[in-house]
Amino acid sequence: MEQALERKTNNSSISTKTQEKLVSVANTDLKLSRMVGEYIFHSRPMKADQVEAPYNTEIMNLKNSLIKSLLQVNDKNVKVKDAHTTWIKNCTEYLNHHTLNTKTATDTNYEKPPLTETSNNPKNTTKPIPEKVVKAFELLGAKFDTPPKNYRGLCESMPSNEIGSFIKNRCENNKIDLNAPLTPRMAYKTIDAIQNKFPELHCNLAASHQGELQVEFNQSDFLGANTLGKEGVCYPLTLKWLADHNTDPPIDFFNDINTLEGREEIMSLVANPKSIDLYKNNRGLADEETCSKAFERIEGDGKYLLKLLGKESGMKGHAMGAIADHNNSLYLMFDPNRGVFAFKSEQQLNSFITDYSSVRYRDLESAEISFG
Repeated sequence: MEQALERKTNNSSISTKTQEKLVSVANTDLKLSRMVGEYIFHSRPMKADQVEAPYNTEIMNLKNSLIKSLLQVNDKNVKVKDAHTTWIKNCTEYLNHHTLNTKTATDTNYEKPPLTETSNNPKNTTKPIPEKVVKAFELLGAKFDTPPKNYRGLCESMPSNEIGSFIKNRCENNKIDLNAPLTPRMAYKTIDAIQNKFPELHCNLAASHQGELQVEFNQSDFLGANTLGKEGVCYPLTLKWLADHNTDPPIDFFNDINTLEGREEIMSLVANPKSIDLYKNNRGLADEETCSKAFERIEGDGKYLLKLLGKESGMKGHAMGAIADHNNSLYLMFDPNRGVFAFKSEQQLNSFITDYSSVRYRDLESAEISFG
């Protein structure tokens, strides 16, 4: 409705323009009929999102207004009168089913009802959960006979009762009914929350590829209160981890970064990103020219810098490292946000990187590998 309908007093009849509006609206959907009522019974026009507010007092006021309608319909125009009657009926029907409202604009005491799955609301029609979402839950240990249709089914399929209870509590806190459809957007939020709450699930994922979390590490703990690296130091940490394995004998990376010299080595790269190329040359790592532009798999002995780039512009990326050493049966992956994972073969390492990246960094895409 681009223009507000005219509001008339008891002593005046509605304009021809308003009559035409009524005729048109009376035969359309319920929402438009209700919106016309809002325009007429308020002194100022209201936007569509404002008239969604479902407070009970407002509903009662509108019902009373419908009974004592300010509109005077010309009895000679039967078509308009019938349209007006239909319009009042539609408005009343809508108000009698006010639970269809979903938004509140001004009533701070109003609590939004839990989301429920109903057959009468086309928006709540259950759709099959996408295969990639099912796969993500399975990578975290969920077991499905059939893809879950709602949160209750998801809770029952998680690898432990503790995780199932965690999901139930999240639903209660967010006023989501356990029988509500599991949408991809909410499913991914649940996946992120589960990983943050239960990081041990990454150990289970590694075990499914015959690997293990060898060393636990998180760059947030390393940084502490240091504000210089508040945007993250995954790239410098990964470079140093690779470089320390490039010495003979290898430097103990985790011990070294806890020394004054080791921390300064990392933070100097953060403070002066232009020094990174020189650092890589001095530590025997490959130049950018030797990078492939599309990550497919680790193939052959070497040290690899895995760059994960944002799928959208402006999205922050991430860096991880990997080492493949056939002679020493050394197949490692380092994530500055999780630690070092160890495997027994190149194939296991590759398959883990693929699965881990898809569930841990689903918004990023593997775009580049550097060979050291």
